[in-house]
Amino acid sequence: MTSYERRLEIFDILRENKTVDVNRLADHFGVSTMTIRRDLATFEKEGLITTTYGGAVLNREVQELDAAPSLQSKVDLTARKIGSAACRRLTNGDTVFLDTGSLAVAAALSMGERTLTVVTNSLDAANVLRNFPRVRLIIAPGVFNDVRGGMLGSHTISFLRQFHFDATILCGEYLDTSFGLSVEDETDAHLKATAIDCAASNIILINGQDLGRTAFAQAVAWRRIQSIITDENADPAMLDAIEKRGVDVEIAK
Repeated sequence: MTSYERRLEIFDILRENKTVDVNRLADHFGVSTMTIRRDLATFEKEGLITTTYGGAVLNREVQELDAAPSLQSKVDLTARKIGSAACRRLTNGDTVFLDTGSLAVAAALSMGERTLTVVTNSLDAANVLRNFPRVRLIIAPGVFNDVRGGMLGSHTISFLRQFHFDATILCGEYLDTSFGLSVEDETDAHLKATAIDCAASNIILINGQDLGRTAFAQAVAWRRIQSIITDENADPAMLDAIEKRGVDVEIAK
């Protein structure tokens, strides 16, 4: 577990219990009390908590607003498993394009222990990656798209064309055995296709419940998909159909 992942979980505990104890957190995470105090100091600096003797209390205004701070997890456990599985396929020194979406953020959370160059159009993923000193972060320019949580448009697409990636990690809305990877926004589809063009390999991250469905715009045709990582909610018949097409499928656990 990286320090960033630990802080995400600590803040989840704070939101649920409103208070935390330093010694209990140290035992839970298997780290020193000094490490936990540094984590809490980060939250206090952001105005989220007030430290006390032996612990900390979530500030009242944060409780009332149910605020989502920069370190709060935006992805559930299933997404984190998918993201971690994607990161295990990367090696030190790789250049990577990382897409937008919660599964991309999940992948970013697992990148802290690797030496990577990551180009991303996701502001959420960039906000995670900026905390990792071993990751060289390049943020793609463009017009901010609130739905995707990142940059999108012709400038973003043109920017990607100047790179060659060892791996592209994409997150589609739906994936079907006839239509391939699809999304609702045609510009987003164009961007994903460009990212595939620029990469030696590709990894598609998709929620199991989104297999077998289609959206408006095709992003990646089946013949171009190399690897898919999904979860245990995927329909076994759909997984079998995908594997018969010669695509590598992994169920994240």
